[in-house]
Amino acid sequence: YIKLLLMKKYNIYPHELLPTQIVKEGWGWPAFFFNTFWALAKKMWGVFFFSWALYIFAYLIALIIFSSDLDFNEFSKADIVPVVFMIFFGAYGNSWRVDKLLNAGYKYADKINAENYKSALNRYRAKTPSDKKESSHKVEKKITSSPGIIFDNDGNPSKIIKDSWSYKK
Repeated sequence: YIKLLLMKKYNIYPHELLPTQIVKEGWGWPAFFFNTFWALAKKMWGVFFFSWALYIFAYLIALIIFSSDLDFNEFSKADIVPVVFMIFFGAYGNSWRVDKLLNAGYKYADKINAENYKSALNRYRAKTPSDKKESSHKVEKKITSSPGIIFDNDGNPSKIIKDSWSYKK
């Protein structure tokens, strides 16, 4: 019964060409503790830059409002700004990530109850028919040309051409 209490809800987002992404529902502890750096690690550039600009602006405004002498040696009421940012990132970080995934072409596939990300992915793969799994990771379009690589008739690389400028003699 304790194991059931420790399970979390994970949403699964597969993509035709990219690896499947898993996002936990609800509060995000990594986003809470690392907020803007978490956004940077998740390649959420807009959230990263906007939050830094908003953070600096809000902190400066709070310093002006709450500090009469602007003494930087003591804590001020303006120090509440980082705490507010931490709470917002913890509460909304995962939903911002879902929005980013949906805009990048990911599709919602399933909700899985699991102990962690890895077990959620394993349960999803066990539930999903094998033909659906294969099609989500296969690229139907054959690559026929690429600089420095010769392809055979099946689209597999058969020979790599080394130019004189690509390596030192």
